[in-house]
Amino acid sequence: MDFAFIFVYLGVLWDLVLRTVTLPDMKWMKYHNKLFTFLDTLASGKRISCKDAMSINRTLSHITFIIPHGRAYLANLLSFIAEFPSIHMSHFPHTSVVSDLKWWLDILNHTPPPCSHILWGDLHDIDLWVDASTDWGISLVIGDKWNAWTLCDRWKGQGRDIGWLKAIAVESTMRTLLNLGWHNAAVLIHSDNQGVIGAFQHRRSCNFQVNLCIHRVKSIAMATNVSHILTYVESERNRADKTSHSEVRPSVPPFKLPGELQAYITDYV
Repeated sequence: MDFAFIFVYLGVLWDLVLRTVTLPDMKWMKYHNKLFTFLDTLASGKRISCKDAMSINRTLSHITFIIPHGRAYLANLLSFIAEFPSIHMSHFPHTSVVSDLKWWLDILNHTPPPCSHILWGDLHDIDLWVDASTDWGISLVIGDKWNAWTLCDRWKGQGRDIGWLKAIAVESTMRTLLNLGWHNAAVLIHSDNQGVIGAFQHRRSCNFQVNLCIHRVKSIAMATNVSHILTYVESERNRADKTSHSEVRPSVPPFKLPGELQAYITDYV
C-alpha cells in the first residue's frame, strides 16, 4: 500500500498534515443510529440488558479518542453497568444515564469535528493557584494578579459542597485561560484538594455536580487544546488561600459566568 497522509486506521480518519483525527462518515452514521435505537428503546419504557449497555459503552469509549471530554459522560453509564448482578439481567437506567446518552446523541447528530493532536510542548508553570472557602468564595492567583468570586445565598445543597467549590475554582481558571487566549498548551494548576484533583484526573466523580463541572472544563479543553495539569499543594502553602477568604483585589480580566453558575456565585466587586 502506498504511503498516505490521510487514511483510515483503527476505525478513525487520520490527517498527518493537520495532526487531527475524526470519525469517517460511515462510522459516524453507524454509531449515531446505534445510539438513537438504544435511546428509542429507553423512551418506550423497556428495560436495558447489561449486554446492550456494555455494547453502547464500548462504542462510545472508542469515540472518546476523538472526543476526549466525552469520557466524563460515560461515568454514569459505567456505574449503571456495575449494578448488574448478572450479564443476563435487565434494568431501567437512571435519569443521569439517559441525560448523558442524550448528550452523546446531540454530539453525533453532526459529524464530530476533528480532534487536534498538536503537541502541547513543555508544561507551562505560570504561577497559577486556585482555592475556595465555604464562608466566602472562590479565588485564583496568577503571578502577581488574581481574581475572585463570592458565594450567593443558598448556594449550598444538591451536591454543591466544598468539593464542588474547589472544582468550580478549576473551571474558573480554565475560563480565565480561555479569556486570556491560551491555546495548544499544557498549564500547571496548584490546588490543595486531592479529591478534586483525582476527580479531574479520572474525569469523573461520585458527586454529580462535580461531574457537570468536569463536563464544562473538558469542553473548554477540547475547544482550545489546553490541558490543565493539577498538582497538590498544602493549604498553608497555597497562594490563593488568603484570596479565597476575601483578602483580594481582582486584576485578572473577568469573564462572563455561565448561566448554570450565576445563581450560586457572583463576580467579586
